[in-house]
Amino acid sequence: MIDLAEFCEDLPWWEFDSSRPFSHDGYTYATDARICIRTPTPKEDDTPSRGRPFPQCAEVFLNFPLLSTWEPWPDEAYFDEIATCAVCLGNGQVLIGNTFVKCTHCDGKGTWISQMQRVGPKVIDARYDGKVRELSCLEYSTRPEFGYPIYIRFKGGEGMIAPIAQPEDTGGSMTCKYTEETEDHPRI
Repeated sequence: MIDLAEFCEDLPWWEFDSSRPFSHDGYTYATDARICIRTPTPKEDDTPSRGRPFPQCAEVFLNFPLLSTWEPWPDEAYFDEIATCAVCLGNGQVLIGNTFVKCTHCDGKGTWISQMQRVGPKVIDARYDGKVRELSCLEYSTRPEFGYPIYIRFKGGEGMIAPIAQPEDTGGSMTCKYTEETEDHPRI
């Protein structure tokens, strides 16, 4: 049995309720806006929202019937990449009220070292690799063009992951650029 709650995260900035799985039109969905997993639901069991609507996830699965090439999920081969802090956008500070304060996410550096995983021509955050790696009979398919997700299928369901970058975006190299945590680039 797949624990779909592992793929949920409450995002207060997102207009949708992604804090728990929900069911709609014969599927149960789990998403955190970067990954979306669905499994068949034996009978219609729409889960009521708690003030915020659930995202319309069914539409993002329309391309699945068009996919013809599936490959086994790649072996774990994480590499490190310096990333701009998503909280302060590289400034090292965030505005709270009328005051700029040091960003606690990156400790005021504006960047951090993030672990990545290559999946075909795309790159994902290693956290998502860790979540899907345990799914039985996991395979992936993707289109090499920018803007397409990594589609996954596994025993009992399917899903998609939003890539962070493509190899060109990481300098064309899929090798480790930074292997050690440094004072300027803490590992997260």
